[in-house]
Amino acid sequence: MHDLRLKVLRESGKTVSPARRVTRTVFDESQGAVWTQILQDRIVELQDRKRSSVKGRETALVSYLHLLKQHYADRQVGSSSHEIVTALMRSVRSGGSTLEKSLALQALQVTLLTSPSDSLYDDIYQQIETACEDDESAEVKAAAIQAMAVTALYGGGSETAAEELLEFLVGVVESDGESVGAGDNGDVVVAALQSWAFVASQIDDISELVSAAMDAFVEQLDSTDVDVQTSAGFNIAFIFEAARDHEEETGEVMNLQYDPKRLISRMAEASKPAAKGTSRKDRRHLRKNFASIVTSLEHGKGPGYSTSGRPASNPHTGGSKIEHDGDVQEFGYREKLRVGILWVGGSRHISTTTQPSQTF
Repeated sequence: MHDLRLKVLRESGKTVSPARRVTRTVFDESQGAVWTQILQDRIVELQDRKRSSVKGRETALVSYLHLLKQHYADRQVGSSSHEIVTALMRSVRSGGSTLEKSLALQALQVTLLTSPSDSLYDDIYQQIETACEDDESAEVKAAAIQAMAVTALYGGGSETAAEELLEFLVGVVESDGESVGAGDNGDVVVAALQSWAFVASQIDDISELVSAAMDAFVEQLDSTDVDVQTSAGFNIAFIFEAARDHEEETGEVMNLQYDPKRLISRMAEASKPAAKGTSRKDRRHLRKNFASIVTSLEHGKGPGYSTSGRPASNPHTGGSKIEHDGDVQEFGYREKLRVGILWVGGSRHISTTTQPSQTF
């Protein structure tokens, strides 16, 4: 595994000093074709399965993922996307290790996000679903769920296909992963929750799809896994915001059969010190995320919105005098967003940045 990481670091330039890195970056940019040639080499390696080992394919997949996350490569990937996807699906079906399969599923996602296709869905979706249901590894199942979502939206799936996927994902959530052979596995349930939100956010009208989903998400507020709880809470907030938007646009009320105030009380109860023996760290995590969700339910704001602020200045008094009974200028969106995820050896390496966030 050390070799995998070292190879990625060498290609990214992170093994050299900052000053040397700047010089090297300028040189690389002036050459123009350095990273594109490395990417092309990796694409060739992925396709040449007969002369590769499991470790060699893992190395090539890690490097391929890294390059596509560092560079916009639609032209390079698009010109051979069918061949790339074919090679990746071989690793998904018959990879020699759990790591190879999960990396291949992640690479498939990045490939479709980089170069969307209108024709791949029918060829690969069922194979991904089979991997999700039949593979023994929960890591592969979670990656497959995410790949199903990306394939449905960026691989040429129809809106009907997306709606059927939402129903499938609700089944995973309400069965605690049992429907795909991963009973009580938090990572699989979180993948299903996050994928549901990802797909649902791209469908114009989800009013006919939210009843069973709300029941499943509300039930997961009582989960013993804090990531499951917070993901369920975010989905609930998303549904309430979708309901508000639906009413504003159509004048029709979406009957969710849940009182937001009661849900807020339920979240507060879940994050109390005595709640199910939850650790202090997990309670802190819950309180932070539930506070964002509560803001959405109460004010119709998205994740990370801060209602705290400073008193607004009065322009009629020179622009600097503060009116104590005046309006408060809220800080607004302060959500910390994930901007890159590199999976190495089954663990996540996540870089983040704080930026204004969109609504749920």
